Amino acid sequence: MPYGHESTVDALTVTASELQKHDALSAVQACSVVAVKNNRDDVVQFDPFDWKFTGDDGVDVLAGHSLGGHVNDLGYGNLAPGETASGAVCSDPMVDAAEVTGVQYEPLFGASPPVTWTG
Repeated sequence: MPYGHESTVDALTVTASELQKHDALSAVQACSVVAVKNNRDDVVQFDPFDWKFTGDDGVDVLAGHSLGGHVNDLGYGNLAPGETASGAVCSDPMVDAAEVTGVQYEPLFGASPPVTWTG
């Protein structure tokens, strides 16, 4: 799916922005601004570890926070019905940011297939 398009996963609306490079101390991370909106009738949890980055080699890399600080990293917590959380998730700095080709949403305890955004 193209960056910026919305997808519905388990009654949550999710989206990921185009990849950006972030200077992280002595490395460069690939980062994306992501959003999760709760369209359910109950509270749901969100976490940056629900996101991954995909590479040319087919290897998935868990997302996390930016090193060296990012203005708006995605936190973790609970979303009440109708609420939205957004912020940046970034790749592991040990992975070459140039090899990252996509962003994937796959909740740790989700039953739906993952959604992947690419350019």
